[in-house]
Amino acid sequence: MRGKISTLVFSFVIILSLIIQLIPINSEAIGQPMVTLEFEEGEEEQTADVRPGEDNSVVFPGTVTAQLAAGGAVQDVVVTLVGSTDLNWPVTINPPKVQMEPGTEVPFTATVTVPEETSSSILGTLSVSGTAQAFPGAGAYRVEPIYGTIKIEQYYGLSLMCDEPDKKGHPGTQVGYDLGIENQGNGKDTFEVQVTNKDQLLQRDISVSLSQSLIEIEEKTTENITVSVNIPSSQTSISNYDINIEAKSLGGEQNQGFFIPMSYTLYLSVVSTSTPIITNYAPVIDDVVITPHPVPAGETCTIEVMAHDPEGDLLSFDFYIGEGTLTGITGSKVTWTAPLEEDEYMLQIRVADSKGALTEHYQDIEVIYKNYPPEIQLISVTPSSVANDGTGEILIIVETSDQNGIYDVKSVVADLSSIDGPASKNLNDRGRHGDGVADDGKYSLSIQIPSTVEAGVKIIGITVIDNLGETVSGTATVEVTASEKPKADDESGALPGFEAIGVILALGIIIVIQYFKRIH
Repeated sequence: MRGKISTLVFSFVIILSLIIQLIPINSEAIGQPMVTLEFEEGEEEQTADVRPGEDNSVVFPGTVTAQLAAGGAVQDVVVTLVGSTDLNWPVTINPPKVQMEPGTEVPFTATVTVPEETSSSILGTLSVSGTAQAFPGAGAYRVEPIYGTIKIEQYYGLSLMCDEPDKKGHPGTQVGYDLGIENQGNGKDTFEVQVTNKDQLLQRDISVSLSQSLIEIEEKTTENITVSVNIPSSQTSISNYDINIEAKSLGGEQNQGFFIPMSYTLYLSVVSTSTPIITNYAPVIDDVVITPHPVPAGETCTIEVMAHDPEGDLLSFDFYIGEGTLTGITGSKVTWTAPLEEDEYMLQIRVADSKGALTEHYQDIEVIYKNYPPEIQLISVTPSSVANDGTGEILIIVETSDQNGIYDVKSVVADLSSIDGPASKNLNDRGRHGDGVADDGKYSLSIQIPSTVEAGVKIIGITVIDNLGETVSGTATVEVTASEKPKADDESGALPGFEAIGVILALGIIIVIQYFKRIH
């Protein structure tokens, strides 16, 4: 009796195992890893030194961390990072794309290039975010952004100028000079002005006074003070005098511990009353017209200077800029080809009259980023012909390029609907799954041709997309040839999975019924 019961139990175990093997099982559960970004402790705030000629970039070090979700079966994660600022300052992420295993941490840096001479009153905000793609897994998903702060360090500088520094005067008169003080720093500052040889001039009965000895000036602004020189009527001989002016930044002296004063010399010639005094005024620049402005990187603009001379003298023009190329100087016009880097560039303009009086002007020219569409260099399908027997595979390779850099290519997508595949399937450049070398601009996809595809030449659409949504399209072809297909399961005598389960259950029931008939 016990042996018969054991046989019965054994039969049920066999039936159950067969049922388990035949029941379709879903693909393994895959949980998306949690990807987080973080700046290193104490590095969330950086200060930029934006003095001309200095390295005006700041670097934010950070890390990417991927934590495996419970029950997940992810093998690796590809994270693409992007950075931006609220003031549109250029941001470079290095590396822009990382491939990592769950449970690991990868460092990265975000470098922000702050324009030279940015105002110290400005506060910038950096944002670093990204997208993650788990393999195996579903589509890409968003990575929460992190934020950093960019402060601007104040620097100090000044310049002294005078349109007419060399004058003549008669005895018993007063001669005035308009002295310009330019705040060349990037913040408001106070300047102290003095005549350094005032006592020596007094010994010769020449008195000098200033309309202001302390003056507060906004950044990148010029204010004028008047230097008045009194010539005594007793001065009868022809004499020449130097009036030495010195100015210094009180802000620079206080915050930097020292500041080298700026010196400037005015010239006075005392002539007899019988000698007429003829004044030559410097040219006046009325306007500078730049077309187009801002200038797209790598393109040209026309610069025209509008100027006049108070006495109607003929004018000559000269231009200088450290970057790009100046061509076609014709009088007051010049053509400039902008460099490829997005930035602000300073143009120096010099206008002189026929008597030698000179006016200088500095003009900022903004060069903005220009996005170029991606390009397809090559599309190949290997092999070019494949049978529709359900076992043949093809390898699609798309070689891309982009004038903005290889990392400006966001994705390469294939339309596989002609071979009974999805209408949108991403190719990869990760150095795996048919791709030869990671991040070389060659995107690959290995795919099996289903047996349902009819014979004929099939067209596969290819679309390359950059980070700003610019696209370029192309096509690939593959010839699908007819092949003798094996008989379907129902024709060969094999039963579909669920019918087989029913048959096995029926056999099991028959065995049980026969068993009970015997024992009764």
